[in-house]
Amino acid sequence: MTTRYSDLLSEVLPVLSADPSDPVTESAIRRAVTDLCFQSWIWRHCPDPIDVIAGTDLYELEPPYLGNTITIVEARLSDEVLVPANVSLLMRENPRWRSETGTPRRFIQTDTKNIVLQPVPGSSIAGGLQVTLAIAPSRNSDSFPQWIADRYLYTIIDGALSYLMMMQNKPWTNLQMGMDCRAKFAAGIANARASAVTSMDAAPLRTTPIH
Repeated sequence: MTTRYSDLLSEVLPVLSADPSDPVTESAIRRAVTDLCFQSWIWRHCPDPIDVIAGTDLYELEPPYLGNTITIVEARLSDEVLVPANVSLLMRENPRWRSETGTPRRFIQTDTKNIVLQPVPGSSIAGGLQVTLAIAPSRNSDSFPQWIADRYLYTIIDGALSYLMMMQNKPWTNLQMGMDCRAKFAAGIANARASAVTSMDAAPLRTTPIH
């Protein structure tokens, strides 16, 4: 189930001294939800297991509809946790790491769309690769998971109000109140981040909240 950004207009507009247009307010709400997810990793997604193919090290990540991948929270091969690495580290260890084959022990995230296994898989494993992704709403999204609205409604409202009130020279500008809302928004994000960190060992579902 999802919540539309427009569903939260009635929570934000009455607090302002003047009404921005609905698109402006919806944009502020979307930005608040995106920043909340981006900074806390509360929205985690487990795509379907990926078939590992011998000789292939690059695999595409599949975020949920209207979501973008922030980062790979965890990657497993046949239930064995893979260690995150980077190209610089691998180059220092072995300049020929790209041609090394065997059972992957590490992974590299070169961008938000792909995962690279290292060493290159030496054998195929059906459904062998499982990943957990941290997700944020995409720019063209018009909604987001309802559980985020249910659990973090007031944090989202504080974020949206801070963005709106701190716009310069608008009828609804209120810098002092906007700064207060920004502080509450930051505190809400910190609490959400702490909740996500303490539940890293929990098995995440596609759009299920972090408990």
